[in-house]
Amino acid sequence: MARIEWTRLEPGDVEHVIAMLLCRENPSAQRVRPSRGDGGIDIFVPDSHGGIIVYQVKAFSSNLTSGQKRQISASLDELVETSRARGVPVSAWYLTLPLDGTPENHTWLAELVADRVPLAEWRGLAFVDGLASEYPAVIDYYLHDGKDRLLTTIDRLSSLMLLTAQPPVRASRDIDDGGGSGLSLGTAIDGLMNLHALLNETDPHYRYDFAVSAERPDVRSETTPVAIYQRGDASRCVTIRVYARCAASLEERPIPAAFSIDVSGDDGLRRQIEQFEQYGSPIEAPLGTASGDIDLPAGLGGPFERGSLSIFPSLQPDEDHRVIRMQVLDPDGEVLEQVRVRMAPPTVGINGTGVRAVGNEIEEVFELEVLTDLTNQTVNQNFRVGDLSGKSPARILPGLRFLVVAFRASNTLRVAPEYGPIGDTAQQIPEGTQPPASVGPLLDLIEALATIQEHTPTQVKVPRLDQISRAAVAHIVDAGRLLRGDTLHVPWTSHTIHLHPDVDPPTEAPVTALAFLPLTVTLDGQEIDCGLRQIQLPAARADLTTLRTHEDHQDIDILPVEGADAVVQWIGLQDEAPED
Repeated sequence: MARIEWTRLEPGDVEHVIAMLLCRENPSAQRVRPSRGDGGIDIFVPDSHGGIIVYQVKAFSSNLTSGQKRQISASLDELVETSRARGVPVSAWYLTLPLDGTPENHTWLAELVADRVPLAEWRGLAFVDGLASEYPAVIDYYLHDGKDRLLTTIDRLSSLMLLTAQPPVRASRDIDDGGGSGLSLGTAIDGLMNLHALLNETDPHYRYDFAVSAERPDVRSETTPVAIYQRGDASRCVTIRVYARCAASLEERPIPAAFSIDVSGDDGLRRQIEQFEQYGSPIEAPLGTASGDIDLPAGLGGPFERGSLSIFPSLQPDEDHRVIRMQVLDPDGEVLEQVRVRMAPPTVGINGTGVRAVGNEIEEVFELEVLTDLTNQTVNQNFRVGDLSGKSPARILPGLRFLVVAFRASNTLRVAPEYGPIGDTAQQIPEGTQPPASVGPLLDLIEALATIQEHTPTQVKVPRLDQISRAAVAHIVDAGRLLRGDTLHVPWTSHTIHLHPDVDPPTEAPVTALAFLPLTVTLDGQEIDCGLRQIQLPAARADLTTLRTHEDHQDIDILPVEGADAVVQWIGLQDEAPED
């Protein structure tokens, strides 16, 4: 790429291009539009310690005048005051301009920033030219004819989309059929790869991936792309994913959209839209309900009717989730349960009256949604239990106990960063707070599975809850109680006992019976041995009408007396059970 003549460009163009180069180099960078309240900041990048790195961009391309030095000094003064007033520390300050500094310039800069910011550097022409060579699409787009070539590439992409809508062509692996009419699979692949490369080399704001498949992929859970475009028919589907190259992409090339959603008879969908407007919550409008017009990059947008529409928050490149600790305290201030929750960046509704924060418990036991109504100054917390199938019972117990046992109106909630002191500030859990209805019985099952795991080397995992019967769940819960030392009183109706041939049949007088049976649990088709259970029948009588004689023994049924329950206890791990 030819050297850029910065001195021949308009100052506004210079600062704009350098700002975009910095945003490409630092994808999480934020641009601050020049204004009286910009705080002396042109570009800032969040650091890992809660502060910011600031780039002060100037178009000065020849030796600094006294007036230009005053401008730089005034910007620094404003930055220092803004940092102090807002409590946001500045970890580094970089004066960035297409001019290499002289020794006198560096001395002046060192005296200017002394004891005001921890780190300051002059980043001049060599630095700016290095960025320009690293991101030529930015230079080409803003200073040359890159916009025109991007439109040409978009036309080629549009042609590809139209081609996919035509009847399928039988492809041959041969380079050609001799007549020039054959379609080469290799050539087609090369063309797709070249188109992908050209499109991604030309657009400085967005990156694209596309794929063709026989079935339409389900993309509703994807949150990294800023847009996903799908087009196809009953036989194939083209899916194009659009990614923002940096946080500033959506400012430089916005994605305006206007759409309407038919909510007739669907109160749930109506509520989604209301929460989107207030909190920025996701919308999933099913097929047939959405119509509108959206101006996607690369000419992918346009009008659509009776389609589906999904709107989700989009993480910026390199944007991470923040982990917090949540503690519930009882009325005496004792910690009942603590969980860690990975929080996504918050969203704000389009009407600016609410904020939504969403997080997942570290083991993905539950999703937490916090809706803050800025108008009424209220906070609403919602919990949704995740899919626990296949998870380790012991690892997910804290999250379930947090929901069922601890998170109640009589207790208080305390929130803190993942590490460090947690502080003393706690807020009362609102009246009427209740866990999801299904979580109580689920906790009983998970606690039982965790107890079973303590008594067997076989790995225990949570089964598919939609594939296990209520009777099997009840048996697992009872097994867990027995292993914890509980005594179970179980109703029974009859029990068959074996008699040796030389033993006289019992009379109908009440007797006490004692049996020892294996305690086993079946999970995912695997039988887990948990030792022995002792079953005592404290009051039973023989039903003489059921006596059956066999060659080597007799069978007879015994019945409970006046509904006396069986008493069941776990007696430990033994190789053999005592005889009845």
